[in-house]
Amino acid sequence: MPKQDLFFDIHAAESELKALAEKLDAADLAYHTHDAPIMSDGEYDALKNRALVIETQFKELARKYGVSKKIGGAVKAGFSKVTHAIPMISLDNVFNLDELDDFLARVKKNTQLRELPEMIVEPKLDGVAFAARYEKGEFVRGATRGDGATGEDITENLKTIKGFKTRLDTNLDVLEVRGEVYIDKKDFMAMNAQAEKFGGKVFANPRNASAGSLRQLNSSITATRPLKLAVYTWGDVSERRWQTQSAFFEFIRKLGLPINLFIVVKTSKELKAVYQKMEEGRSQFPMDIDGVVYKINDLSLQAKVGATARAPRWAIAQKFPPEQALTVLKNIRIQVGRTGVLTPVADLEPVNVGGVFVSHATLHNADELARKDVRVGDSVVIERAGDVIPKIDHVILDKRPEKATPFVFPDVCPVCKSPVVRQVGKAAHVCTGGFACSAQFHEHLKHFVSRKAFNIEGLGDRQLELFIEKGWIKTPVDIFRLKHYRDQIKTLDGFGEKSATKLLEAIEVRRTISFDRFLYALGLPQVGVVLARTLAENYRTIEMLKAATEAELNEIDGVGDIIAHEIKTALSLSHMQDLMMGFHQELTIIPLEKKKTEKTIFTGKRVVLTGTLSELTRDQAKEKLLDMGAKVSGSVSANTDFVIAGESAGSKLKKATELGVKVLTEEEFLNYV
Repeated sequence: MPKQDLFFDIHAAESELKALAEKLDAADLAYHTHDAPIMSDGEYDALKNRALVIETQFKELARKYGVSKKIGGAVKAGFSKVTHAIPMISLDNVFNLDELDDFLARVKKNTQLRELPEMIVEPKLDGVAFAARYEKGEFVRGATRGDGATGEDITENLKTIKGFKTRLDTNLDVLEVRGEVYIDKKDFMAMNAQAEKFGGKVFANPRNASAGSLRQLNSSITATRPLKLAVYTWGDVSERRWQTQSAFFEFIRKLGLPINLFIVVKTSKELKAVYQKMEEGRSQFPMDIDGVVYKINDLSLQAKVGATARAPRWAIAQKFPPEQALTVLKNIRIQVGRTGVLTPVADLEPVNVGGVFVSHATLHNADELARKDVRVGDSVVIERAGDVIPKIDHVILDKRPEKATPFVFPDVCPVCKSPVVRQVGKAAHVCTGGFACSAQFHEHLKHFVSRKAFNIEGLGDRQLELFIEKGWIKTPVDIFRLKHYRDQIKTLDGFGEKSATKLLEAIEVRRTISFDRFLYALGLPQVGVVLARTLAENYRTIEMLKAATEAELNEIDGVGDIIAHEIKTALSLSHMQDLMMGFHQELTIIPLEKKKTEKTIFTGKRVVLTGTLSELTRDQAKEKLLDMGAKVSGSVSANTDFVIAGESAGSKLKKATELGVKVLTEEEFLNYV
């Protein structure tokens, strides 16, 4: 088990485990389903190991969540499912020599041998796992790992890969081989160069390219990609005709299938020497490798040692540390994302890091940039962690130029010149330009038409993108002028007379809107549904809200100094004033009257919602609380009067208990509604 601090409070443990589960689920979806990793292998492994620490200590949480035992991802939409006769479990990892020594000690203990048994060492290929089933030598089915129990049917796709055989010279009733599909680095570079030239898909790294190519619904696309494969183990077999892992490799080699490189070692010294040689020469391998795999060679000893539900005890993977290289930082520039977040990016002298030329690296945010004190002209160490996004590890201060000066983070957006604000409690700096900023215009429009805002049915992401491209929507006001393009809309792909009419009618019925929904739709900094309603109740029109001073706004519950300043800044921008003129021409904005309600148990009380509610959505619960005069807050403090706790309530419930705050179950809350 990873050596990390243990918990003494199951509530705190469950709260952290839930957060880990959410992060890992998102990473699994990105990696396995969309072939677009959002974190490095090292970051993923650290989260997984932390989950293992918690679930090892609290068995009830392991049964409830099973985070550490989850393998792979869900079957991609469009693929048929294949149930693995024998689950495709994964390997545990070690990251240093101490952890490796612990594994080797367990091997000797579990095999009851005084010396280390004969071991196999293989490079850990960074590709996509597959299984291929043969019956009496005929290939009948191929599958991905999927979630370990169920994978995707890739039978036709495997047939297109160079080196794969649809017929084997064997009389075994069943032989299932398992291995890795990958793309050589040289082929990957050529494929991406071709894609750039002709406007095709450019992949971030060979692993993404392998996964994206193998998991195509159209096998003719797979056939155009330079995929290769290597077999390294077996699954379901009717008769095992080998007694060692090395004998299996020889058996497969004679059948004509490509196998993974392997080396047989007899001592831990030899094993570590092979690891060191592979790590030092990793860039010389034709394909990406991200570590080595150690296995007991003797299958009878493998059986004696056994396996857990998640991984074998007779094998383990040792991951390589991130690859690094030294280069010079030429420039620091600011990118503005679709949500308005400003990200500093380093432009570098191109440098080869593990076989890939890197010329840019993320600096994440202003805090990270200041912490590392990165300056233009610095000599910096670049790191590719898991081949996802290159980053600057550290600066070589001895090589810093005399005239190098600290980078000054901009206070105006480099795209639209609107003021930049720092989000409360976060490291992100955000452009306040909103609709006026071309970098985030599309994202703001999506928010504008969303369910809690204008709720325009039929006007989704695809339609917005199309209308923006046509030049018909340049500001959100233009949505209500799309009727002038009726004849053009009905001729577009996916439209027609009926669908065009339906869309324009959906827009027409939204010309009247309550002031609180209108405020939320504007996407003002940190103004969510609850604060939009609070502001609308205190200021009946946008003119009244604009006339309010920061001091006056600060007095409103849920605002405060920073949010008051951000709201005033956003409303004072020239483009916002132009928008308001357009909205007044096209819309009827209904002032929100404060509801006169009888005094309730929640009148004037601060209430926090936490956990999952079964009878109501979170928004419905907030709405009911506001109707009963409550002040809904997002955090628990000594000023909180009630916490309404649904299922799986975490840290907020714990804090409420510690502070002695009154806690209501959902059922108790509904009794007051």
